[in-house]
Amino acid sequence: MNLFSVEARRDPYPLYRQLRERTPVLHVPGPNLWIVLRHAAVKRVLTDHEAFSSNVSALHGHDFAWLLFMDPPRHTKLRAIISKSFTSRAIAALEPRIRELSRQLLDAAVARGQLDLVADYATPLPLMVIAELLGFPVADWRELARWSETKSASMPAVVPPLAGTKFSQSSV
Repeated sequence: MNLFSVEARRDPYPLYRQLRERTPVLHVPGPNLWIVLRHAAVKRVLTDHEAFSSNVSALHGHDFAWLLFMDPPRHTKLRAIISKSFTSRAIAALEPRIRELSRQLLDAAVARGQLDLVADYATPLPLMVIAELLGFPVADWRELARWSETKSASMPAVVPPLAGTKFSQSSV
C-alpha cells in the first residue's frame, strides 16, 4: 500500500476503502504516526484533547510553534484571535480588492501572451492577499513565499512514505 503512488493520488478512494476494511486506525511504529480512517474516530481524535495531541514537537525534538501543531487551550485562544479576520463580513469586504489583484495578474499574462496558471495566478494571488492583510506591500508577495518555503523546509516531514510499511491495528 502506497498512499503516495501515482495511482493512489489520482484516485485514493479504493485504497482508503481497503485501509478502512482492515482497521479504523493504523499505527506506523517508526515515526509513531497514527492514521485515523473512520468518521467517528476522526471526530474523537479532533475533540478529545485529553487523549490526543496535535503537538509533533516531541516526535522531532524541535518546538513547532505553529497553530496547526498546537493543542488547546493555546490553539483555541490563538485561533479565536485569528478567526476575527476571517469572518464572512471581513472576507466579503476583501472581494473588490481580490478582483482587482486578479485582473492585474490576468492583464499581465495577456500582455505577455501566455499564462502559467500556477506560477502566474494561483501562487501569487493568495500571497498578494495575505501580504495586504498583514500590511506588507503587495509587490513583496515573493518575499512572503520565500519566507514560507524556508519555514516549511525547516520542518521534518511528518508523513513518511508508507510503501512496505507493516501496520499494527488499533481502535479509537
